[in-house]
Amino acid sequence: MLPRCADLSTIPEGLETLRQGKDPRVTNPTDALGRPMNYPRIWLYLFSALGINVQNIWTIAIPILSVLLDLHFGAHRAGQARRERGDPPGRELVSFSDAGNGARE
Repeated sequence: MLPRCADLSTIPEGLETLRQGKDPRVTNPTDALGRPMNYPRIWLYLFSALGINVQNIWTIAIPILSVLLDLHFGAHRAGQARRERGDPPGRELVSFSDAGNGARE
């Protein structure tokens, strides 16, 4: 494993440690570099719910991350377009709040 990819396997390896009855945030013997998991515990629950493990990290997590990055950058491009049109900043936030919806009625 290359060091640049080590962080991607930290969470699935933490799941393996958790299945062994140990806390991966304290000690993570399944980590290739012997590091404790330094991510929030919610990542363990998300990876577990999605069925991501050490064996399938490349076939499941990479496509999911690609979609999330595409959504992020798509929203960023949409924000740039709004600014270029001269829409006020934060308008998208108001449209999702109850106060903003009531104010437009």
